[in-house]
Amino acid sequence: MGTFIEKDITAESKKIISTIYELDGRFGKNVVADVVTGANNQRMRELRASNLKNYGSLKMGKKAALELIHYLISHNYLELTDSQYPVVHVTNLGWDVLDNKKQVSQKISKNVRKSIPITNKISGKENNLFLRLKETRLELAKKQGIPAFYIFSDKSLRDMALQKPKTKTDFLNISGVGQAKLKAYGQIMLDTIRKYLKEEID
Repeated sequence: MGTFIEKDITAESKKIISTIYELDGRFGKNVVADVVTGANNQRMRELRASNLKNYGSLKMGKKAALELIHYLISHNYLELTDSQYPVVHVTNLGWDVLDNKKQVSQKISKNVRKSIPITNKISGKENNLFLRLKETRLELAKKQGIPAFYIFSDKSLRDMALQKPKTKTDFLNISGVGQAKLKAYGQIMLDTIRKYLKEEID
């Protein structure tokens, strides 16, 4: 088992969620990240962003702010609209954070490289399934506009290739899978596994 530390990111998350609220949920990830990190560009001047309460409230770079937004999207605190220019909205879970009903934490690996040896256990067939699962993960990531590893880590995909879960209950035994991931992506991944196994038999 890798060693993880639980980091409380509730305060930072609240600033992101408050910013989206201040912007009336009318903008995408980049504008939200620019506002919360206090960017000084043409767009910010047009929006008079410096008058907003949360302008510059996060002391981090834009890249780190975008990573935090992606994390909140992948854990259902925020959602993106299904439009040509996706807009960020706050979900009910996100409002609970703002209302102090829920906290946000993130697992940070103390040593990211520690949990890699599972690759050695994967056979040729399982590796093919692993690659198929990676394709499905990439499609999901593109649709949602988030990095692929926010959906599932490679370790989780390898675990799926090894265990080949058939039911949602089986799927919960996969490393890194909880109820939120099951609800969001479980059926799609189970369908990918089932389709692959059927092709192997045919």
